[in-house]
Amino acid sequence: MEVEEISSYYFSACHNDWSTHLFSYEGTVLMRLSLQNRIFILVGIFTILAFLAVWTILRPKYEASMIAERMKTIRQLQSYVIEDIDHTIADWSNVTRFIALEVTERPKEGESILRSMVALHPEIIQIKIHSPNLSDELTSQNTIYSRPNLQIHDSVWVRSKMDSVLRIAWLHDTSSHQNIFVMQKRFQVQNIPFVLTLMWDAGKLNTLFTELPLDEGYFSSIQSASSVLLQNSSSLKAIGVYNVHESAAVIQRVHQNNSQWLVLSSTFQTVELWMTIAVPDTMVLKPVEDLLFYSSISIIGLACIMLLFGWMLSYQIKRPMVRLVKDVQRLSNFDFTQTIQIPAVKDLRPVGDAIELLRLSLEQNKPLDHESNDKDSRQENENSMQPNSRYIQTNPPLIKFMNPPEPKTIQWHPSIILTAPGLNRPETSNVSYEWRKGQALIGNGNVVEAPLDAGRNVFLLRAIDLDHDRAQPTEVEIVINCA
Repeated sequence: MEVEEISSYYFSACHNDWSTHLFSYEGTVLMRLSLQNRIFILVGIFTILAFLAVWTILRPKYEASMIAERMKTIRQLQSYVIEDIDHTIADWSNVTRFIALEVTERPKEGESILRSMVALHPEIIQIKIHSPNLSDELTSQNTIYSRPNLQIHDSVWVRSKMDSVLRIAWLHDTSSHQNIFVMQKRFQVQNIPFVLTLMWDAGKLNTLFTELPLDEGYFSSIQSASSVLLQNSSSLKAIGVYNVHESAAVIQRVHQNNSQWLVLSSTFQTVELWMTIAVPDTMVLKPVEDLLFYSSISIIGLACIMLLFGWMLSYQIKRPMVRLVKDVQRLSNFDFTQTIQIPAVKDLRPVGDAIELLRLSLEQNKPLDHESNDKDSRQENENSMQPNSRYIQTNPPLIKFMNPPEPKTIQWHPSIILTAPGLNRPETSNVSYEWRKGQALIGNGNVVEAPLDAGRNVFLLRAIDLDHDRAQPTEVEIVINCA
């Protein structure tokens, strides 16, 4: 228990000594700073804190909300495009199945059925019916379009979700520079297998996904599980982007060409295809960058305004203070003739009034001039001894301690009560005492509570007589040894 109490006392003493040194150091640093420097430091701290708040708090939250908002808009746009394309593919699929059904029921009227369907649907480029078992084929060509010359590989065919025997291919004919949507359905007429192939003009569908109302630099494509069917011109490579097989829209982050891309992939409802839209994060985060830029400009501008007003304020305070210092210097040189200039600043007027009262008091009680000859000196001494005469002492008596204390050894405690030794003054009410331990100020007054460390403790006591303006201070060391 005694060990714990001693440890607690020692910790308390060390803590008090450390705190005293810290506050003394801070006070010394503040004393060395001018008002302008303090204003500059405060404005600098405000600017740094404002930048930290913008970059560490505001920026991440605004960036996350902006990404969510922009991706929601892109998702809605993608959903609209997919819905429109799905509607068109569903209509074309129904036409393809209708033609196969009509030819199955009326095989002899096959040619007229094809011509009538081309007339009813002008977006049909070509209808062709052939059989692997027969050499001839039935073809109906829309004269508005040039005859396509396509070599369709098996890898480009995708399965329709509306009809298991319906295959679909979305191609680009380089010879005619047309985007062609091909549908192929197998059916039988009198146990003979036939293949119905319809080629549709997909220019309208291609426009839907390549001319999206987005900023320049976006990427859009139509992709199957094995390849990219169509895409717009963009710096993003589609490899590794379309590996999404879920029915819902999926957001991915892709890093290509030293840039980040936000990729949104969604599947079609009528065919096993996916539509992908990718936008660079610079496009999505442009409002965030603009916010950071204008916020930084605003913070810097506000800091400059604060510095300007701070400098003007410090100048308004510094100028009258300089005048007061000059007036006080004249008083220290015994020049009491010039009136003190009272500052116009309201907070400094009491200081000017106090100095002016001091000047008037010193002017009324200024020291008598000493003559150089002995006669006048003796006469002055005689006059000073007469009754009702006023004795004026120009040099105040030196203040000193009467009985300086000897070093004392005591049992260690966290603190001790110290009392100032006696002075060569009958009255000490106007004596200022200042206690220090090292560079740290402990307290003021003739009695203080001082912290103790284990070992040797040296305290410096300084006293000055406030009754005399030119009085010199006196000092004494008090040594306490803690066993």
